[in-house]
Amino acid sequence: MTVREAIEARRSIRKYLPEPVAEEDLQQILDAGRLAPSGCNAQPWRFVVVRDAAIKEQLAAEAMTLQINASICRAAPVMIACLAVVDAHCEIPQRLAELSEAVPDFANAAPTSDGKSVLTSRFEAMPREARSAYMSLNVAIALTQMVLQATELGYGTCWLGAFDRALAQQILEIPDGLEVVAMTPLGRPAEDPPSRPRLELEALVFGDRYGDPL
Repeated sequence: MTVREAIEARRSIRKYLPEPVAEEDLQQILDAGRLAPSGCNAQPWRFVVVRDAAIKEQLAAEAMTLQINASICRAAPVMIACLAVVDAHCEIPQRLAELSEAVPDFANAAPTSDGKSVLTSRFEAMPREARSAYMSLNVAIALTQMVLQATELGYGTCWLGAFDRALAQQILEIPDGLEVVAMTPLGRPAEDPPSRPRLELEALVFGDRYGDPL
């Protein structure tokens, strides 16, 4: 399956077979998230794999704010919670050093006068909410790659965002400094939904209207 085929085949699956997820497949899916791109090479994602039926039931009963999401959580053999490291900017100097070894002319690796990376200083000046939003965007990239990898391997997923994050943090015993961004079930689909309607490309791309190339 090509990347294009995975993109076209992906569906939001809400019904799952009880068949367990093969360990080697799960590792490959998680590794697809590990390999995602991130700003400053910060890699601010962490993943929690939930297979325990009692924990899934607690998530479904207490954290899910939509009944359909609760049903998905109960049915899927695996739930993956995707977390953002809110203060990942603290590790940026090390990540930039690693990046500079691979890309020697990486311009933003230069330190400021106090020895900090320019980018680190910018993140420190941000409100915590802004840092959280930035790191969450990076986590979304990782989750997208995991979803496509799962599709290639014949598994279903469904991006879940309607849940009580504070309760999810508590149930999953997430330490301070990490925030749950999204969850996805993972398992063999028990349904084959049709493709969803999408806007035409002409409605989304407007560069040519201004005489600019796409």
